[in-house]
Amino acid sequence: MTIPTLISNYRKHQAINQFKATISILSNAIRMGEAKNGSAENWNVCDTDQPECTEQIFNNFSQELKIIKKCVPTADECWTSTSSISGEKGYLKNQGQNASRISIILNNGSSIYMWAGGNSGATNGNTTGMHLQMWVDINGPQKGKNMLGADVFGLVIKPIGGEKPKIYTNGADGTITDINALKTAPYGCSKNVTGIYAGLYCGGLIQYNNWEVPNDYPIRF
Repeated sequence: MTIPTLISNYRKHQAINQFKATISILSNAIRMGEAKNGSAENWNVCDTDQPECTEQIFNNFSQELKIIKKCVPTADECWTSTSSISGEKGYLKNQGQNASRISIILNNGSSIYMWAGGNSGATNGNTTGMHLQMWVDINGPQKGKNMLGADVFGLVIKPIGGEKPKIYTNGADGTITDINALKTAPYGCSKNVTGIYAGLYCGGLIQYNNWEVPNDYPIRF
């Protein structure tokens, strides 16, 4: 095995482990938040795309996180606008239509970009009802490629209100169960998918592949 291959494999494992660690941190925070604030099914929620709505949900468990910095609305100190795997920008940005988002930096080095979704709108075709959409930049806003599928991966926390919340990698919430669909769907994880949403399902693809990066993964680590 060559040195470049060894380095690439190390970076793959490092990226996956950091992503899984951040999921664990969020899961534990939600459980502790429920212990203090009651079951999530009774958490008050609203149905507007504003920072106040996101904070209303997030505040139920945010005190259980070790947050270095919080940006409301999201700003460059907490989040770098992300490109898709085809190199296009426009989604997960700090200006324009996404100025209402919230972002934080955790003490493990990850930054998180989030917003609350409402009952009337589906997110990326795989989420309906009240939910909290989160995107994790595993190495923070100032390092790495800041690219979907490379160091930025999506999570959906749903449902909020109604039953205990569950955390899904984006694309792996049970709606898409075919690993090939996670590659070829409009938001799939493949070099053949283009647009600002290309790569949204990369986290789901890795999870469905038993938390291993497939051999045909479109990004070199």
